Amino acid sequence: MATTVVADDADAIAAAVAALADGGRTLVLTAGGTGFGPRDVTPEATKRVLDKEAPGIIDVVHADALRRGADLDSLLSRATAGVRGACVVVNLPGRPAAATRNATVLLPTLLKAVALAAAPPPAAAAALTHVC
Repeated sequence: MATTVVADDADAIAAAVAALADGGRTLVLTAGGTGFGPRDVTPEATKRVLDKEAPGIIDVVHADALRRGADLDSLLSRATAGVRGACVVVNLPGRPAAATRNATVLLPTLLKAVALAAAPPPAAAAALTHVC
């Protein structure tokens, strides 16, 4: 596990996420910068370096908040998630309690996402991709 701290700067965040993902990590979790403030640029920086977005990952957090009827502030988060290479990248909130809750709720989904991102595509699927 590695921890990298960067400034609230889109270029620095994008570079750090890309370096971690390209450095062989299978999961990168960011914390903070997902709100409405002027320095909250993590989702935009993350999207710049993703190969594919995976909005359903964040939908899991929203569904949990609605189901529980608690912490509806999480519905205001602009967090994003996706894949860069074989690495899953997810934005978490900056508040430690909220980040912990979101990570806990996401754990089963993240385990599946990491396995899917790391798996090579079946030969048949790769061939169909080129036909379509």
